[in-house]
Amino acid sequence: MKYLLLLITTVVLFISGDNVESNSPALQANVDNILFKSTFAGADYNQAGEYFIIQGKLNDEILTLRAKYPPANVELELGGDSENFATFERANGIIYTTTIDGGSGSILINEFSTSNKEITGDFNFTAVSVGLDTIRVSGGVFFRVPYGDGIDGEPTAGSFSAEIDGNPFVSINVLANELDNKIVIQGIVNSKKIKLTFPNDVEIGSYDLPASGFSASYTDDGVIEEVITGNFIIISHSVANKTMKGTFSFETATSSILLGQFNVTYQ
Repeated sequence: MKYLLLLITTVVLFISGDNVESNSPALQANVDNILFKSTFAGADYNQAGEYFIIQGKLNDEILTLRAKYPPANVELELGGDSENFATFERANGIIYTTTIDGGSGSILINEFSTSNKEITGDFNFTAVSVGLDTIRVSGGVFFRVPYGDGIDGEPTAGSFSAEIDGNPFVSINVLANELDNKIVIQGIVNSKKIKLTFPNDVEIGSYDLPASGFSASYTDDGVIEEVITGNFIIISHSVANKTMKGTFSFETATSSILLGQFNVTYQ
């Protein structure tokens, strides 16, 4: 049955009129009746948290889907109290999300291949921007999108997410490196970047910011704002395996970064 469903999805993509190649990874949808056809598509599957993230990027616009990993052919609801959500960021930085009142939609997984590390399915949603307007995303499909390789085909260091001024920030372009006795972790989405720095021998515990050896910053369109106050919690850190897991929240001069979490392997 799953092969029949995959064949049907392939045929739908091929004849959709938008010339999606049946053998090529793809993510596309109609955003307010205007075609969004990503030039880059990638996904990540967090086995510990049992959720997946799919992102498609076209120029400076980016579409993100995040949801719990279900069995195939189970429809996942978006909006309301659901932990699943979708976002669409325009080139001007305006973010529309299903997490705001009025947001709704669904995601359907047709095929989740652990052997090929690919995910196929479809989606539709209505998303809202605070104080602005609503967009409707229809006819959405993602086909054979590879997971675990980042948005531009570069390996990702792990999972990284937060909430910035009330808007979800979910990155699958995650960098984690040990540099000059420090561990630097960065989550990047378009022109937005959250950067966290720790001593390379940091131990499990809670750390209030600012503090010696620790730093946090938020960059938006090239403008960097450093932490004024905040907190890191290190949940686990293996120096031998170069893995680190934790949470973060901090305030800058103009932004609040809340509900941050990361789980990375650094180089």
